[in-house]
Amino acid sequence: MAKITRRGTTSRPSAPRQPAVPLPRHIQALVHQRKQEKMAAEITRRGQSVEGGMAGPQLAVIRNLPKVYSPLYEFSNLMLPRDMKTMNAWNRHFFATNPIVRNAITLHATYPVSKFQITCEDPKVKQFFEDMFENMGFRAMLMGIALEFWKLGEAFPYLELDEDQGVWNYGFLHNPDFVRVKTDTLARYPVIYLIPDDSLRRIVQGRSQGDSQLRAQLPAETLYHVMRGEDIPLSNFNISHMKMMNSEYDIRGTSLVTACYKDLMLYDKVREMQFAQADGMINPITLVKLGDPQGNWRPNDEDIAAFQAIMEESQYDPDFKIVTHGAVEIERIGYSGHTLDVSGMWEAINKNLYTGLLAPEAILNGEGPNYATASIGMEVLRTRYDRFREQVAEWVEKKVMEPICKLQDFYTNKGGSRKLIVPKVLWNKLNLRDMDGYIATLTGLLAQPAAGDQPGMPGKVSDLTLYESLDLDYDEELKRMRQESIDRAVQAKEEVALGKKSLEELLTLDPDKPIVDTHKGEDYPITNEQEGPAPGGPPGMGGGGPMGAPPMGGEGGPPLPEGMEGPDLGAPGPAAPGPGGEGVPA
Repeated sequence: MAKITRRGTTSRPSAPRQPAVPLPRHIQALVHQRKQEKMAAEITRRGQSVEGGMAGPQLAVIRNLPKVYSPLYEFSNLMLPRDMKTMNAWNRHFFATNPIVRNAITLHATYPVSKFQITCEDPKVKQFFEDMFENMGFRAMLMGIALEFWKLGEAFPYLELDEDQGVWNYGFLHNPDFVRVKTDTLARYPVIYLIPDDSLRRIVQGRSQGDSQLRAQLPAETLYHVMRGEDIPLSNFNISHMKMMNSEYDIRGTSLVTACYKDLMLYDKVREMQFAQADGMINPITLVKLGDPQGNWRPNDEDIAAFQAIMEESQYDPDFKIVTHGAVEIERIGYSGHTLDVSGMWEAINKNLYTGLLAPEAILNGEGPNYATASIGMEVLRTRYDRFREQVAEWVEKKVMEPICKLQDFYTNKGGSRKLIVPKVLWNKLNLRDMDGYIATLTGLLAQPAAGDQPGMPGKVSDLTLYESLDLDYDEELKRMRQESIDRAVQAKEEVALGKKSLEELLTLDPDKPIVDTHKGEDYPITNEQEGPAPGGPPGMGGGGPMGAPPMGGEGGPPLPEGMEGPDLGAPGPAAPGPGGEGVPA
């Protein structure tokens, strides 16, 4: 039915509009490609000269939007890992395959914590923790914590408590890939979960004998959460989170290797390029030229095929010879002078790696600036190590030793109040400076008395400072010096005792046993010569003064002047045999 409009015309009702059906993706891509081809053909057509008219290209201008720079969307940055597991995989790969990364991380992980000792006011408490650390292998665990900290940027040490003995009996590291940390800047303590991996699930759900034996060692709480498909909550009493943060509010740690990702990517690219060049440089190219340049002889296809067969025969013959005319030329073409020189690129990459890994080149490989020039960098590195040591010492004292001190009731009464005894961690001296000049300066200050002191007074520094600078234990050295003094005094006494023994007694001594003084009270040795008449005296006398008489003031000798006393000869020694076998007191 026609419809009358305001102008008097009629219009027929239109059919209902059908919704547009979207084209498939591959059809849309094909349509877009054909549009691009038509546009390219039009641009080419406009650039050609017009037939029958004036020759000359017709320029076409295409305007593109300017590219906005963002470091997050650069092509090289888009290839960087974003999730924690992939970053840890990259860190482990570069630590295992790159020599600079491995050397630098190993230096950071071993040098600062290589040696430490426990100091405590109570020697029994000190010995208790030394025994505990020895039994649980704590020093090796500490090295593992440091390696994980510098390699992955964080470590999760877990300590098992022996409730019966009140000591830590076992410690290990959790894999950061399977640890989830939940916290907030307003929360004081984080909540840490262990994500069960496939191996743990197989142990809990497996039916083999090995799975049963391993399942029997797991806590009941762990089995409960794994069976329910939940993450396992870990107690903050046992678990710790040590991390290297970019910011104070970071939840997870960041490794030093992360700052070197782009340089390490370029390192691999350059290495791949050299691999490709090396594949092409295994054997030089053999170029065989046949024919006279003057045109006197032009080889045909049969000649070329014959020489090709000859060259193939010569490949495995070490003494192959060819006798022919002068229109044949054989040339070996190598790659000398035709490869890309990347030495400057290697130097730049290595320099960035040393900088990003906080490792002075003079320490890692002995190259670069000399030790004196690199002293500033050494001092900066020592400061960083000191900060890392403070972090580790705080963890050892607060998380490892303090809870055990409370369980063992290590308290002391001072000033009417109970005070908990917690040992301290004392690190060895970091020798990253020029020690020759440093020790010479300390020695001079030790020998130089302070202003106003008399000569012979103590110097301006203490002996303890010098001992610590030499990485020596002051108390241990004093103990050793006392022992050496005792040994020297014993040796002197033994020499005196040896002088009193006869030849027959000396021949019977065992050098592995201490010497016993069997002639106590004797002032001279008994020798075979003294068994006969003593010089200056009658036979049978035990000897005396130069004339064979007894000493002055002694028994049987002339009296001494008034006011003088004779020497204390002690008890009379054993008698020397006389002519008739009777002895006379010596």
